[in-house]
Amino acid sequence: MHILLGGAVLLTALSCCCRPKTEPHLYKIIAHRGGYIENGLAECSLESLKATIALRCYGSECDVMWTADGRVLVCHPDDHGMVNGLVPSQHTLSEIRAAGKLPNGEEMPCLEDFLTVLTDPEINPLGTKLWLDIKGGEEDPGGDKVMAASAEVAERMGACNLVEYLVPGYYKDYPAIAARYREKYGINCAWNGRITEIGEYGPSGWAQVQYEGFRKSAYWPPDGYLDAGLTLSIWHTPPGLTGMRGYKETGFDPGIFQYYPRLKALFVNHPQYVISRLIEEGYETP
Repeated sequence: MHILLGGAVLLTALSCCCRPKTEPHLYKIIAHRGGYIENGLAECSLESLKATIALRCYGSECDVMWTADGRVLVCHPDDHGMVNGLVPSQHTLSEIRAAGKLPNGEEMPCLEDFLTVLTDPEINPLGTKLWLDIKGGEEDPGGDKVMAASAEVAERMGACNLVEYLVPGYYKDYPAIAARYREKYGINCAWNGRITEIGEYGPSGWAQVQYEGFRKSAYWPPDGYLDAGLTLSIWHTPPGLTGMRGYKETGFDPGIFQYYPRLKALFVNHPQYVISRLIEEGYETP
């Protein structure tokens, strides 16, 4: 009996050793504000960015705003568009930093700070990207300015391949914007929150849509978008959920997984949980 048991253990060990290993790769997951709800880290911080990289996410999302001295502030503004009680476009980066720090003690980061991390091959060997949620637009020129300034920073740092834009849905000239930044800088741009006819996205368009709104629209299921060659990413960040328990039990719809293989990415609050579910259900490998 001992011999048989030992043989069984040996065979198991051999089968494990002979099982093909999966090369490290990025999961098609975007961490909303660095996954702050799940990991408890300061949102849009360098600390949360590094945590996203460690999870092997495709990208980390953050808001960006233009400052009075032409810098790109990485932040999450309050409901009035303010950071540390200041309107970024009316103050310099130094003034905004002097008005307060992030909860973890970091000073308010600028785009250069984030790209310094992302361009370090030791920290970011697989090439996790940064999704820049553009703030401003229509009657606020800040959106145009922050897109232009972000592209200049990324080009100067050799990081255009690590940056992608989420262009607000109310920008009616999205196709022209996407073409301009793709052709001049190699930066991909999504039309963020816009759910409309396929042709309105323009050549090589990318639709970034909210799950509930998309599911209730005339364009659901997403096969029509995908079969037409439109790039599609879906954000599914149920509101009002502040912890893992609610997210697991009531917030996240795993039915979305069936579309995962054809999506550019899933944009979520709980990247680690979603990755684990994708692995459990056979859509991903460890």
